[in-house]
Amino acid sequence: MEPWTLLYDGACPLCRAGAAWVTRLSRAGRIRPVPFDAAREDPALAGLVGDTIPDGFILRTPDGAVFCGADAIPELLRATGTLSLLAPLLRVPPFSWILPPAYRWLAANRQRVSRRLFGCGTEACRSGK
Repeated sequence: MEPWTLLYDGACPLCRAGAAWVTRLSRAGRIRPVPFDAAREDPALAGLVGDTIPDGFILRTPDGAVFCGADAIPELLRATGTLSLLAPLLRVPPFSWILPPAYRWLAANRQRVSRRLFGCGTEACRSGK
């Protein structure tokens, strides 16, 4: 069975940590993390990323469905196998109301958050993007 593919910003320490966390929590081989730059080199994934850096996770399921940003989070939890019981909870109020704006804020401020949490020293973190 093909694994779930998680595309993420490999230049972002917060994004790398999130991808590593769900990969560790997943049952062996269920989630394949791929940085956006590497996805651009893969003909099967390049169309999902495009030329710009997306504003958040992109998750492709084994059957080819694609979820982006906050919509990817419940599916990503489901994909782990170990946290799948939390996925339905994120689809009902108040969690379904809170998750999208919280995710948008975190995605928009991921470099600042990375600076605070990880002492990020990359140019992207220094510029505050």
